[in-house]
Amino acid sequence: MTRWIAIDAGQTTVRARTSWLPGVLTADGFRDLADAPVAAALGAVRPILAEFGLVEQPLVVAIGHTGLPESTTELEELAELVAESLGEDPVGASDSMIDVRLFPDSVTAHAGALSGRPGVVLAAGTGAVCLGVDQDGRSVRADGVGHWIGDEGSAFDLGRSGLRLAARHDDGREPAPALHEAARHYLLDELALAGEFGPALRRLCWVPDRVRLTAAFARQVIDCHRAGDQSAGRLLDRAGAALAETVSACCARIDPPPAERRIACVGGMFTAGDDLLRPLSAALDLPDWQLVPAAGTVLDGVVRLAQETNGIHSSLGHLRKGPR
Repeated sequence: MTRWIAIDAGQTTVRARTSWLPGVLTADGFRDLADAPVAAALGAVRPILAEFGLVEQPLVVAIGHTGLPESTTELEELAELVAESLGEDPVGASDSMIDVRLFPDSVTAHAGALSGRPGVVLAAGTGAVCLGVDQDGRSVRADGVGHWIGDEGSAFDLGRSGLRLAARHDDGREPAPALHEAARHYLLDELALAGEFGPALRRLCWVPDRVRLTAAFARQVIDCHRAGDQSAGRLLDRAGAALAETVSACCARIDPPPAERRIACVGGMFTAGDDLLRPLSAALDLPDWQLVPAAGTVLDGVVRLAQETNGIHSSLGHLRKGPR
């Protein structure tokens, strides 16, 4: 049986499992370099690949990536570089022992959450994207366009909204004392970005990890909500409503059999409780669809795609053939 490596390259953390080692390997998440997308995508997974040394027998490397390049040429280049990182000589590529499978993270989230079956999956972590796949492998997607324009209802979106409301409180524009105190503790004490609140906010906009650090404040927003803060509760309601719109848009453009009309939610925004799931469920108006618990994680989806070759997700990634 061919060995495999499954890698989930997220914006905050990279996680990996293999067919021959126990446990999960981790590394820092993906940093977007718009002028060098291949280098950025490879950089996120290289620390994991470096753990394995040179490959001397057939191997499948499946990668679900939040920052995959868009063009076929760039995907081909990335796949070759992944194989070379494991010791493959590009001159001998025709005799490759390494099969590289590259998938957007929306596809791996779908494969994990619905165990390879049709339906709609909402993935909300640092970013947010919704993917629908029918029984023939046809797919539709909503959002997932990045934090500058989209990712509505994501951890970045919620964290930014919380920090924005804290800034408004600091200016005297809108009262939000609980969020303001949480933001002061986060920026001044935990991150030590500056000695005062205003300069710390401005500094956050320029640090290299600003997306991850902003998304991390979503945890504080949820904590304020659990402590009874109404401002934080309204932010969660808005995030849930935004995600419901994304899910509804996806469901409207796909037509699986009635038994497969299921919606599952995965990602860090849903792992700590039902603080976001409650407003999302309340905002959904899809009587023909069923909201179901996710059967697995995004990494579980990558594992599935490393092991299978002819499922409904096979045509939704870039495949570089290796083991014959």
